[in-house]
Amino acid sequence: MGEIISLVFSLIVPGLLIWLPVLMIIGYLLKHATGFPNEFIGLVLLAAAIIISLLYGIGATADSSVGRWVTVFIAYGLGQGFLLTFATVFIYDVIHGVAKFIKRKKAIKSIKKSEVENEGTV
Repeated sequence: MGEIISLVFSLIVPGLLIWLPVLMIIGYLLKHATGFPNEFIGLVLLAAAIIISLLYGIGATADSSVGRWVTVFIAYGLGQGFLLTFATVFIYDVIHGVAKFIKRKKAIKSIKKSEVENEGTV
């Protein structure tokens, strides 16, 4: 699994990595600040990532031929858009999973502590 994640992050154009936190914030706001259905958050992030990647690709390529537009649309738009979306969702899921684990660990510690205190009063 680690090799796949390493590969994905190595394939993302370094200039697009700055957009990961922006996409994470968009996803977080859609999930927590609106009544937006969770099933469609990934699609919104994908659309945003494709648009960002297309704009980056237009600025990054200087050729004015038809090949430029194929490169911009396929390599930057679709390719980088999918990679950015995957990385964004993966990072969010890791952070969310770690936060849940810590919260669960604290809850278990709290329950054990209250059990010990209750045993002393019985």
